[in-house]
Amino acid sequence: MDAQAPEKPEQKQPAEKFIRTYASDMEIAKKGGTPDLSPYDKRESVIQPVAGTQEVPVAVPDFARPIKPVPNEFLKKQMEPTQEKPAPTPLVDVIAQKVPSDAVEVAAPLHTYADDFSSRVKEQQASTFSILAAEQDTGKGTTREALRSNHTLGYLIGGTVLFLLGIGGAFLGYVRYQSAHAPVQPTPTVKAPLFYDEQKEVIGEGAVLKSSIAEAAFEALLPNKVRLIYSSSSTTTRMSLFAAAQIMAPQSVLRNIVGDGSMVGSVNSDGGPTPFFVLSVLSYNDTFAGMLSWESQMLSDLSAFYPAYPAPQIIEPLPPLVPTTTATTTKKGPAVKKTAPPATTTPPAAPLPVPTPTRVPQFYDQVVSNIDARVYRDTQGRVLIIYGFWNQNTLVIARDETSFSEILRRLRTTRTQP
Repeated sequence: MDAQAPEKPEQKQPAEKFIRTYASDMEIAKKGGTPDLSPYDKRESVIQPVAGTQEVPVAVPDFARPIKPVPNEFLKKQMEPTQEKPAPTPLVDVIAQKVPSDAVEVAAPLHTYADDFSSRVKEQQASTFSILAAEQDTGKGTTREALRSNHTLGYLIGGTVLFLLGIGGAFLGYVRYQSAHAPVQPTPTVKAPLFYDEQKEVIGEGAVLKSSIAEAAFEALLPNKVRLIYSSSSTTTRMSLFAAAQIMAPQSVLRNIVGDGSMVGSVNSDGGPTPFFVLSVLSYNDTFAGMLSWESQMLSDLSAFYPAYPAPQIIEPLPPLVPTTTATTTKKGPAVKKTAPPATTTPPAAPLPVPTPTRVPQFYDQVVSNIDARVYRDTQGRVLIIYGFWNQNTLVIARDETSFSEILRRLRTTRTQP
């Protein structure tokens, strides 16, 4: 028995097309094809009557009939602006005129956008509420896009501002870093062998510098305070201010003075500020021998710093008061002498005794603050200059014993500091 041949599936006839629509073209385009622009073969379209009714012929309008292809040149001419022609009567109106009102409604041969929308609504099972919600969402989408664009603009502006602030902060940090790590110009520093309370700078050279030192030394100063007197030029050249002032001292003294460790200043220990010198020397023996040889001229060479005391004033005694008498006369009797009352003025002060020299004005040996010192006293026993060695390399010159002791106290305190 012969094998039965497999039955071929019945091929469905393609649906009969009445007219080309937008939906059919879109389906072809979605599938990757090209819509067929050639006219259909169907020449006429009629509406099938319902059984039991009379067949009514329907005339097909001209625009629904197949159009023969025309050359491109003809299309170009037709696209040129021409006079407007009256619009043709719609096919629906023509059918409404030909078909009686009691005729049964049949399927319309045309597929319009309304049909596409109706079928889409049926497929999605959409309701009026869902359609309105979709329209509302569409409007919100537009608002969201506008808000999103505004947010994007705000982000751009904020990012630009932050970027500029970052650049400004980086520049400010760079400037501060450069200022903090800039090379520091060395400034002249003064090394003092003892601690002081204030400082005063002087300028000049030679006699001008000497006068400036004396002026700065006698400026007002609080009690028990020390002022440092310095010069930038002598600090830079490591020369002592004592040598820079060109004081007339023996060469054996000037040669041994070292700038480091030397100091010129003033101290107020008893009655007012007075200058002092702390000199760092190289050789004790040579410097001490030079100071002994300088004693005869030291008072004269240092008179700008240690002037002589003014001479005491001598007050002469006033002559004693003598009482006076006056004579008076009267008409009767002789004249009677009356004595004037004694004077009521205070008696004059006792005259100061004339000072007498007690000693010869010269240098004497004296121990001051456990240091052997040389002291110059005048005829009244007042000290004009005192000098001594605090150690083998430090020479101190001051006005009196009180100033000398204060300087030695500060030297001891400074040296014992860590």
